Amino acid sequence: MENPSITKRDRAGGGPSLRECSLEAETRSNGLRRAAWFVAYSAMPVYAIFAGGSAATFLAIATVLLLADALRSGQLDTALTQAFRQISGSAPLILALLFAALGWLSLLWSPWPADTVRFATNITGVLALAVAWLRLARAGDMADIERMILLGIVVASGLLLLALYGIVDIRAQLVARHQDSPFNRSILIVSTFAAVLVALAFAAGRRRALGWAALILAAIVAFNSGSETSQLFLLAFPPLLALFFLTERFAGWLSALVAPLIYFVFPLLVPLMRPLLDMAAELGYRQLLVSSSAMARQEIWTSFLNTAMQRPILGWGLGTERHVPLASQAMDANGLGPWTHAHSLPVQVLANLGLTGFILAGGAITALCLTIGGLPKASRAPAFALVTAMLVVWSISHGAWQSWWLAVVALALVPLFVQGRTGPRIPGRGRADLPCNEACR
Repeated sequence: MENPSITKRDRAGGGPSLRECSLEAETRSNGLRRAAWFVAYSAMPVYAIFAGGSAATFLAIATVLLLADALRSGQLDTALTQAFRQISGSAPLILALLFAALGWLSLLWSPWPADTVRFATNITGVLALAVAWLRLARAGDMADIERMILLGIVVASGLLLLALYGIVDIRAQLVARHQDSPFNRSILIVSTFAAVLVALAFAAGRRRALGWAALILAAIVAFNSGSETSQLFLLAFPPLLALFFLTERFAGWLSALVAPLIYFVFPLLVPLMRPLLDMAAELGYRQLLVSSSAMARQEIWTSFLNTAMQRPILGWGLGTERHVPLASQAMDANGLGPWTHAHSLPVQVLANLGLTGFILAGGAITALCLTIGGLPKASRAPAFALVTAMLVVWSISHGAWQSWWLAVVALALVPLFVQGRTGPRIPGRGRADLPCNEACR
């Protein structure tokens, strides 16, 4: 059937008209873009059940799909040019790249260059992918992104609950070494994406009930599991959201200080934790402290902070936690320390790159929060809550430079900034905002 929107004037010159070309480009663009969102937000949380460290790979695949969309639309050169311009005008990105550059430079003094290269590659690679997403994602994509996030949460949560309740563990049937890879990472990914959905709902001013339902589903999964990191994240996010709505109403400038304050103060609090933990143990909470690994983590943080003081300016080199001498901790026969990482972003930065890296990373966090302060009002409190909740778990849990977590952070933050470019989304489908490619002109 002939499209009634194609006029005689459109057909006069023969070949495809500009309007026909726009419709075709939009259809092709949406197909590739939806595939990208599906890979990143639906497939990745599910696949993480079987391979918890796969998030960065899925981010890369999704980025290739977005670049293919830009190429087919004839806008790849423009997108890359704009990406470089975006870096030059973004304080958080500049500081993050300087931090990555310092990580590469630490090869000069690293006791184990192979690990330094690996983790510097993680940071640089995820930063590059995040910049590409910030440039290639559009406000018109938000409806598709939200649907894909919800799909990933529902499917992954269903599979996780079936396994946690002992009904059927698909991973145990498909992955021979499943016992070596707990569900903790996939549960944290689901929890983070559920918080993203809540943040997007508040920023858009609609579907908040759906966002909260997703967060409740994630909480059911997390609190039926042993993922204490996910439980902490889910306990932190709602009160932080309430706090930032309050500060945005009465003293918006306070919102941008909370996350940087957590980061800069955390190493100072580590020595003060031990007396409090000992007191709690004497009051009968020793078993809880042991099961939550609170005392062990405090010992790990203290050991790495003491080691950081031996090289306070530039640290021991990026990703060298297992190769540095730790007081009172013996190295094994292979010359490796007892802990694979410091279980804390602020502590690990100090041990890896000293005060120089600590200040650069703190500057990037501060600049990120100041950038969030420039978003539309509806987007600010949810974004602050998400960043702060992620920083809380980043400060006490997994290794700072693990690629899966860096990718999750990027995937969580990009939609908030994309949506924040235009404020609350207007319902309905907009036309493609890229012009036709050369073949249609």
